[in-house]
Amino acid sequence: MEHLLQPGSGGNSQIATAICPNIRRMEQATIEQLKKVEIRETARLLALAFSTRPGLIKILKGQRDKECRAIAMFEFSLKHQPGNTLAAKKDNRIVGVIRFVEWPHCQLSPLQLLRFFPTMLVEMRSTALHYARQGLTWYRLDPKQPHWHIDPIAVIPEMHRQGIGSQLLTCFCKQMDEKGDRAYLETDKPEYVRLYGRFGFEVTGEADVHSRHFWFMWRKPRGKSANQP
Repeated sequence: MEHLLQPGSGGNSQIATAICPNIRRMEQATIEQLKKVEIRETARLLALAFSTRPGLIKILKGQRDKECRAIAMFEFSLKHQPGNTLAAKKDNRIVGVIRFVEWPHCQLSPLQLLRFFPTMLVEMRSTALHYARQGLTWYRLDPKQPHWHIDPIAVIPEMHRQGIGSQLLTCFCKQMDEKGDRAYLETDKPEYVRLYGRFGFEVTGEADVHSRHFWFMWRKPRGKSANQP
């Protein structure tokens, strides 16, 4: 799965255009499977990318060393929870990431949260309880049918609007189409609803969660491998 999209590859540009006709043609990053030694760097990227998001701000409210706590949360998820993580790189630097998990492992179950809680306390300290509470909420909301769940996708702020997020989504959608599997995500940003819509995601529901409004979106596979109705 390494190097799924290489810089300057015309064939990959054709794949991207087929999946998302409106995608902009820009200089591509290299997409690789995330390595274990890159988990810490990726956790820092995610902490920076989500630093202004209400959900993370709420979890870290009143905490000291907010950046360290945020990094610890994302590092825990990348190290201990199942999932497939792809990293976008430019000049050997990780500039974007997408993680996707196959149902029914998308969210930690109450029993798993209980089992992991001692580790969470060691690694996250005072944010562990808030993390566990939010985890229980998303476990209850996670669809109880086969899918691959995107959680999360992020690009470092200075690389926004350069097509990296679209490239990561193209890579993900290509895999789903080849497998014939459905994909799912949730977002609290209207502009992201439009972005995901360009890749075939459709809004199937909305709800207020922890005082934020979320859109729930599904994507059916395309092409000959599609085996879902």
